[in-house]
Amino acid sequence: MLVVETITRIRREHRDGKPIKAIARDLRLSRNTVRKAVRAPDADASYERKEQHRPQTGPFSARLEELLEQNEGLPRRDRLRMTRIHDLLQREGFGGSYDAVRRYAARWKRERRADAGDMGKVFIPLMYRPGEAYQFDWSHEDVEIAGKPMRVKVAHMRFCWSRAPFVRAYPRETQEMVFDAHARAFTFFGGVPTRGIYDNMKTAVTTVFIGKDRLFKPRLRFASLEELNIWLEAECRRWAERNGHPDLDMTVAQALEAERPMLQPLPTPFDGFFESEHVASSTCLVSFDRNRYSVMAKAAHQTVQVRAYATRIVIRSDGSVIAEHERVFGRNQTITDAWHYLPILARKPGALRNGAPFQDWDLPPVLAQLRRKLGKGDDADRRFVRVLAAIPDDGLEVVEAAVAEALSAGTVSDEVILNILSRRREPRDTQTMDVVVNLKLKHPPIADCARYDTVRGLNAAA
Repeated sequence: MLVVETITRIRREHRDGKPIKAIARDLRLSRNTVRKAVRAPDADASYERKEQHRPQTGPFSARLEELLEQNEGLPRRDRLRMTRIHDLLQREGFGGSYDAVRRYAARWKRERRADAGDMGKVFIPLMYRPGEAYQFDWSHEDVEIAGKPMRVKVAHMRFCWSRAPFVRAYPRETQEMVFDAHARAFTFFGGVPTRGIYDNMKTAVTTVFIGKDRLFKPRLRFASLEELNIWLEAECRRWAERNGHPDLDMTVAQALEAERPMLQPLPTPFDGFFESEHVASSTCLVSFDRNRYSVMAKAAHQTVQVRAYATRIVIRSDGSVIAEHERVFGRNQTITDAWHYLPILARKPGALRNGAPFQDWDLPPVLAQLRRKLGKGDDADRRFVRVLAAIPDDGLEVVEAAVAEALSAGTVSDEVILNILSRRREPRDTQTMDVVVNLKLKHPPIADCARYDTVRGLNAAA
C-alpha cells in the first residue's frame, strides 16, 4: 500500500502532464499501481499497512530462517540466490510466492543488523595525500584458458588518492607471485607510493576492488594466461580513462598523471623469488612443485638451489646457473633442455634416436640441415653427435659457422667440419710483417763468379 506522500506526488506529476509510464519508471512502481493512485478517492490514501501478514511463510518460517542462516555462513560466491531458496521451500510443500520469501529474508537481515548494533556497515571516511599509499588484495576468479575452465588468483592494486587500478592474474597465490605483482604494478603506475595497506598478510589479502565484478563478468576466455593479463592491463587503462574520480573534477587517468610526480622513483628491479634446495637425479632432473626440470649433466646427483619466480625457474649450483626454464603449473610435467644432456650424448650417441630430451629437438637451422643431409641410421647419428660434441669447447656460433662453411662448399662430412674447427683454433700471428726489417739477410751475397769453379769437376769443359 502506498503512503500518502507517494500518492500525492503521483497525482501532482500526473496533473502536470507527466505520463503514467514515466511516473512508474521514476518511482519504480507498476503502471497499474500508478493508475489506482490517480483514480482512487482521497480517503483511500490514508491507509498504510503497519505489518505484513505472513499466512504462507508462517509454518515455514523456522525452515526459512534455517536456510538463511546456513546461506549467510557460506562464502559469498557460494551463497544461494533467493530464487533458489524459494525453490527449495516449494519442494518441501511451501505454496507462497517468491516475493513473500524475499520480504521475509530482507526483514530477517534487518533484524540481525539491529541485534548487532547496526554497526557492521558503518565506516569512517578516509583521506589520503597524492603518492601516500596503495592498497593490495587478492581475489579468486573463474576464467577459461585454452578452452578449459580455470580458477585464477588475481592480484589487485589501487592507489588510494588517484584510485587508479592494476589487475593481474596468476595460477597461484604464493610469495613469488606477490613479489611479481608488486613489481609489475609499480612499473605500470610509473612510481611507488610511500606505504602499502594490507588487511591480512597471509599472502596479502583484503577486500575485493573494482575488477572482480566489472572485469571478470561474464566469464573471460583467452588462449593463455599471458593473453588474459595483456587484456587486463589494457582494460585497467581504459577503465581509468572512462571513469571519473569520485572526489575530483577529473578522470582517474588524469588523477594518476597528477599523482605521478609525488611518487618515489622505481628502484632497481627486485629479484623476488622463493628458493629451496633439491638433489638432481641420475637423469639430470630436479623435482619442484610436482613437476621436473632438467639441469646440466655435471649437476647429476648434486645438491642444487631452485629459485622459483612467478614465470620462470632458475637452478643454481656452486654459485652459477645450471638451468633456466619457463615455469609450468599442474602436475607430473617434465621440462627438458636437450643441450643439458650433450656431454652424455657424446659418450652415448645411440641415445640421439630414442632419448626423451631429443624428441622434437628444435635445432638451429644450419644444424638441422646438416642432420637431414647426413641421413638416418646409427652411423649418421654418430657423425652428427661428433659435430655436436664440439659445441661445449668451441661454442654454438663457431660450430654453426663451420657447418655453414662446409655446406656452402658442397661437403657433408663431420671430418671436414671438425677440420675447419681445428684450423680456426690455431693461433694467428697478428704481427704485421715489414719486408725491409723481417726479411733482411744475415749474410749478403758476394758478386764473385769464380766461386762456381770450386764446385766444378776436374774434367769439366773449359
